[in-house]
Amino acid sequence: MALTVTEILEPTSIRRMIAGRLGASHRDAVQVPLHRTVDVTSVVTASRADPAAPNLVDTLLMATARALVDHPSFNGVVKDGKHALVREVNIGVAADTPHGLLVPVIREVDRLSPGELRFRRKEISARVLARKHTLEDLSDGTFTVSNLGTLGIDVFDPIINPPQLAILGVGRVREEVVADGASGMCVAARMTLSLCFDHRFHDGAPAARFLASIASGLEAGNG
Repeated sequence: MALTVTEILEPTSIRRMIAGRLGASHRDAVQVPLHRTVDVTSVVTASRADPAAPNLVDTLLMATARALVDHPSFNGVVKDGKHALVREVNIGVAADTPHGLLVPVIREVDRLSPGELRFRRKEISARVLARKHTLEDLSDGTFTVSNLGTLGIDVFDPIINPPQLAILGVGRVREEVVADGASGMCVAARMTLSLCFDHRFHDGAPAARFLASIASGLEAGNG
């Protein structure tokens, strides 16, 4: 029995661009995922108690920026088939918009205070959602963070955003009962981070140490 096609959806220009870039990334990069569960109780508790405190997203971005400074081989791009290190720590934040997936870039995150980071993130996100962004807003990223936790996803393996070397996937915050040395058991806020890296340029051990650095900064609640 033949299928009844009800509609043909022509891809938008953004969809074609995404397909081309991520298709090339999937073909060319040797992508390997690593997963790590992180306790974010301190960050969640602090942000609930004080709205002015850095929230989970901003703390994660600060922790990622610091880890990129401490592990500079992950802050870079593929240039002419070679591993090119970059001085600026420019983090792209993947955004689900009504007109498709876009990755606005927050520049030099490692140099921003928590307040400056919050302002920059909200400002560029508002421009992207209003379709008032520029090409510069989407350019020169050295690392990308993709958060599907807001959509209830626990764990996923994102595709590296070319020409970058790695990408971090963020799952939802889960309340879990965990062992506590003092009282026996307690409820903790936990989430899973997924680092996908290009095995052509990094081995598993350095990638694991990089992910551990992000996790420790996030768990400490200070980025």
